Amino acid sequence: MGRLIICCLGFVCLVCCSEVKKTYNGYKLIQALAKNKDHVTKLEMLEQEEWLLNKIDFWKRPSLNAGVDMLLAPDIVEMFTDKLKEYQIPYRVLQEDIGKLLEAENARERRQLILPNRWCYYPKNHSYYKFCNVKSSTGGSAGGSTSRDVVGKYARHSQINSWLDSQATQYSSIASTQSIGKSYEGKEMKVIKIGTRKSTKKPIIWIDAGIHAREWIAPATLIWIINKLLQGSQNDRTIKALIDKYDWIMLPCANPDGYEFSHTVDRFWRKTRSPGNIGSVNCIGVDPNRNFDDHFGG
Repeated sequence: MGRLIICCLGFVCLVCCSEVKKTYNGYKLIQALAKNKDHVTKLEMLEQEEWLLNKIDFWKRPSLNAGVDMLLAPDIVEMFTDKLKEYQIPYRVLQEDIGKLLEAENARERRQLILPNRWCYYPKNHSYYKFCNVKSSTGGSAGGSTSRDVVGKYARHSQINSWLDSQATQYSSIASTQSIGKSYEGKEMKVIKIGTRKSTKKPIIWIDAGIHAREWIAPATLIWIINKLLQGSQNDRTIKALIDKYDWIMLPCANPDGYEFSHTVDRFWRKTRSPGNIGSVNCIGVDPNRNFDDHFGG
């Protein structure tokens, strides 16, 4: 691996696409327990059943003595749970209606919405108020995306890129941004580099996040790390030692097309958005972390 240390913040998901926003009303999240090898085999078999295609999403792979979380479409809940009973696989309901959770999440996002003319709308009391001259927690102005907009929030891709640039400007002695290319849909993939001493011999810590589109917590976590490194760069001895010893190169959104699609169309979209074909079937997107060669790093 040489100078490169790699950390990845990403996870897994599967759904077919539609340009109309998917609501997931009535979708049920259940957890089955594979208590023996036969249970594991039966669950793996069910995952491949044609009648369950695009009706069930395994959030965890079947494994022995472990809970297997599955998201079920309303029209197959009864049939699928009957199968579990037939195979004597115990299960429990974790969420009766995932759609209600998504409605609450959408309401939180709307409350944080900053309109283009710098007015904010709060649905709770149906009111607007002027949004002027807001300062970020690290001193940035409201001209671009501030830390208030991004840190601790599920920010959108354009907000994240704007915030990275603003932080690189504010901390120009230790930080810089660079575009490493564009996604299939033309979205800029931007990294931030943080480090103090200029040396080609410094080891590099690479961190990417959001390789799976629907796991919004991953980009949010990396943004928190970036913010922590920058804020602590002058007065935190531990952080100062880390940025003296290493160059940190971080990509908060490794799958921007899928990430935006999960915000606008399908909350549980996992893959990229590039078109492809499997036989005669038109299939949109691939799972990015399954597109690396074996031992690609060394």
